[in-house]
Amino acid sequence: MKKMLAAALLVLIVGAIFICYSKAMLDRRKAEGLLAVVKQLPVGAVGRADVLNAISRFSGYTRETTNEGLPEIEFSFDNHWLARLKLVPYTEFWGTLTFRDGILVRKHATEFIPASGCAAKVTERKRGEGFENGIAPQDFPRHTVTGTWNSPTNARLIYVENDNTYGEAQRRSDWTFNLSCLTRIGGCRDARYVLPGVVPPPYQTKTSPKQGQ
Repeated sequence: MKKMLAAALLVLIVGAIFICYSKAMLDRRKAEGLLAVVKQLPVGAVGRADVLNAISRFSGYTRETTNEGLPEIEFSFDNHWLARLKLVPYTEFWGTLTFRDGILVRKHATEFIPASGCAAKVTERKRGEGFENGIAPQDFPRHTVTGTWNSPTNARLIYVENDNTYGEAQRRSDWTFNLSCLTRIGGCRDARYVLPGVVPPPYQTKTSPKQGQ
């Protein structure tokens, strides 16, 4: 009887792990699909209706909201079921698409692993968005990569900021989030692994003019 109960318990445990892992893989594939769409969206040149149409098949992971009076679309994914089973560290991938006058003016995404503090963030704006009168200072950089680390440990944070005047190929490369971190046993502990399309310069404090949100 004890052996039968043990075998039944084992079947239940294996079944639960299989179901949770299958759900996590489905969510990861959805996240990768949405990321592929977001990567292609041209900031400053695509309308809200077209964006909603492009992401319509991911409606279960998105919602419309507002932030400081501007319409936004939020998206979010995580691996909380696998994390509850202690198979992977909790990891989340989320972001926002912001509109002004019906046009996409900002897109942002973050992948974050709280247990290690490891994170990668990418923001892309229409040039001048967030500045007074929508005009950026002439010397404001089109592309910056900043980060923090405690030498000689691995990078814990990478933050990429671009505007739509930076090269298209380079901008898209900056959006290569590694979403296998959502299902990877042991998780991801190096931000350079989370965002492998970015090769950061020596880390330094960002000194460019402050840009509004």
